[in-house]
Amino acid sequence: MPAFSRFSVDVTVKNSASPPRHLLLELVFVYGLVAIDLAVKTLASSPYSNYHFAFSLPLPPRSFISIALVLITLATIWLYLTPRERFLRRVALVLVISGGTANTLERVCRGFVTDIIQITQASINLADVYIAVGVIALLVSAFFRSKENYPSNTN
Repeated sequence: MPAFSRFSVDVTVKNSASPPRHLLLELVFVYGLVAIDLAVKTLASSPYSNYHFAFSLPLPPRSFISIALVLITLATIWLYLTPRERFLRRVALVLVISGGTANTLERVCRGFVTDIIQITQASINLADVYIAVGVIALLVSAFFRSKENYPSNTN
């Protein structure tokens, strides 16, 4: 009998490194929303080229891309850390990540963002709408969360 036969080693590996299933579904939604935004920009009949940052702030392209990548990364980490039960917050973060990714991807590839809706002096695109709706939903989520933490005094 070999000397090491009495020792057994359990080599089963838990797949703890894989993300939860709902995160994969959210990633599919992010890719889908980015694809929709880029398709709408491609099909737009009278697009506007926007070389500026949000609210027409003139920023150097590298600064814009750096800021956008940091914000997208932070939003993605926040999404990962947000409990599954916080549905509104998760949807809001998916919208913000989708909009940020679509605009950043287009800016990296084309040097500008294609806007399709002209509003007075400003112009916007679908990704901007994703971001705006996502931020509003985050604020609503925070408001309802704060109401849960501080119940009203009913005497």
